[in-house]
Amino acid sequence: MENIDNTMEPQAPQQRHGFVTFWLWFMVIANLITAIMSLIMYEYGWYMIVSGILGFVNVAAAILLLNRKQLGFWLFVAVALLNICLPLIIGNISAMTLIGAILGPIILYLILQLKKDGKSYWSQLQ
Repeated sequence: MENIDNTMEPQAPQQRHGFVTFWLWFMVIANLITAIMSLIMYEYGWYMIVSGILGFVNVAAAILLLNRKQLGFWLFVAVALLNICLPLIIGNISAMTLIGAILGPIILYLILQLKKDGKSYWSQLQ
């Protein structure tokens, strides 16, 4: 924003709720561990390799969210949908897989709605 003498006023840095930060870092760590473990168990076939890759995509999604990029949320949703499709392809879908893939994005969306200084983190995403 410009003031009278045409200089830029520094904007206050955007803030996020502490729990949002905690949750996004938890996503990075948990998905990194899951991805590495999936790749270690590669002897179970292509499914574990794809699961590992999707875990790394979720890590990237969480990092994008930490950097205020809404694309990270939509990437997380896409991975959740793929986590429903892959077990269907191999014929091994479970209720827990469905519940996790459906609730994961919903929980993330709700966490991104937490407000700090009257603004949700979701509203600050670009």
